[in-house]
Amino acid sequence: NSISTGSGIFSCGEVKASYYKTPTWNPKKMGTIIYADLDSDVSLQAPSTLEPSSLLTWDATGNPGWQFAPLAEGYVCSDTICCYASNFVGNTYGYSIGVLGGIDSGCGNYEYGYDCGIASYHWPAEVCGIFSCMDQTGTCLDYQTPTGNLTGVRLETRVSTNSTVLPHVLAYGTSGSTSEQILIEPGTGLNFFQNGKVVVLTIDSFPHPISSAEIYGRLYEKDNLLYTCPVSSETEKNESDFSTDQSNVDIVNGGKEE
Repeated sequence: NSISTGSGIFSCGEVKASYYKTPTWNPKKMGTIIYADLDSDVSLQAPSTLEPSSLLTWDATGNPGWQFAPLAEGYVCSDTICCYASNFVGNTYGYSIGVLGGIDSGCGNYEYGYDCGIASYHWPAEVCGIFSCMDQTGTCLDYQTPTGNLTGVRLETRVSTNSTVLPHVLAYGTSGSTSEQILIEPGTGLNFFQNGKVVVLTIDSFPHPISSAEIYGRLYEKDNLLYTCPVSSETEKNESDFSTDQSNVDIVNGGKEE
């Protein structure tokens, strides 16, 4: 089994806690619960100065499911989602560009239409990324040590209106107690911009070669959940109080909305 998995708690792009398992992970065993203390009053980051390029004006589509191409080609499309890469620092040899506009999976098989057998192993996603791999197949989604020396790149994509997007960038090298994977954070080589559907990510990982860089979008409203969250009595009370307050406002305003 070649599955690698992990999770983390992030605040303003900084990792507060994380958990990662190598391909020896057994999906039938219980995972690890992680927690972290978060600041209640976080400092605001300066607005990004990034702007989209003319690449996002191209009208292109691709085959469904995960699609890959050599990074040197600069773009690849999956359904209506296209991923564009430019401004390379270092050589593109040894890297692939990948994109997904559809259903992602968590069982290690990324072929279009493959059923993992467990509903929660599938979820809607919109992804644009580059990966340190030679073969333009789903094996790019399994972690591979970089053979190339790419340390800079710009990624751009256009996602759906309600897509929740997060950047995720890993480099290879040594940093403190970490001897293999380095997470690139905002202010340390990662610059991220989103304005509605337009998303831009720039990376500077020098002197460490990039392992992978992704713009990962999730369409949570399209999740096929196997459960429903019960409405607590406190929630019902709050909704009732809001309705009462709104009625009072309407009366004060003479029944007009202002």
